[in-house]
Amino acid sequence: MPPELIDGRDLSLILLHRIVKHNGGFKEVMEKNMWDVIAAKYGYEPDDAYEMKVAYIYYLELVEWYFDYMKKERERKKDDMAGNSSNNCGWLDESSDDDVVVKIEVTNNRKE
Repeated sequence: MPPELIDGRDLSLILLHRIVKHNGGFKEVMEKNMWDVIAAKYGYEPDDAYEMKVAYIYYLELVEWYFDYMKKERERKKDDMAGNSSNNCGWLDESSDDDVVVKIEVTNNRKE
């Protein structure tokens, strides 16, 4: 069942998301309180602004946050992998000199 406004009109989440994104994104729309503009661009009355805002927060804000988080994680992992390729396949990644000495001592003290 698709989301609806209080009076029963359907609300397309994809269209709502695209309109908000086109108008600067959720953060900017919230900061400038542009929900009446969003409602009008959607084709509804500016009086429907509050319902549009509630629907966006309820259905889309967490999804948007999740995708932004995953995008940042992929970029971070890509950067980590690029950084690790230049330091002996990553075994010295963020190690201090003491860590290296400990690793060498452990290796040299093995019984064969």
